[in-house]
Amino acid sequence: MSSLPSQPLPRRQRLVASLLLLGLSLPAAPALAGPGGGRLTPEQAAKVFPESRSLMLKDRRARIAILERGERCISAAENGDGLRRCLKDERSASMRQRRQTVDEMRRLYERNGLPVPQWRGGRSGEAGGQGGASF
Repeated sequence: MSSLPSQPLPRRQRLVASLLLLGLSLPAAPALAGPGGGRLTPEQAAKVFPESRSLMLKDRRARIAILERGERCISAAENGDGLRRCLKDERSASMRQRRQTVDEMRRLYERNGLPVPQWRGGRSGEAGGQGGASF
């Protein structure tokens, strides 16, 4: 006997579930990692946690909105060119969102006088602290 719901999930829940299944979310609590992968002290972590959590929630909402726009675009695509445009636009929006979140996290650390973590870079060999858009 299956524990799956008998009715389909609402669109937003399907998107969130898809995001989680595909592993497209950011790692949990990136603000707790310090330079070189070290950990922040409990005092430092407590200092940045509330705003870090808020930034991560804001980022998740923005990513869901990007996926929803992509879904609408794909549904409206009439040919392969339209589909490619949808995917390209979604990818660009996702990359912009990642960069924005990294920049906001960097400013959070700087405002609190903490050393800025060196997050992993993206495909183009970006090093953390040099515009890398990945955690």
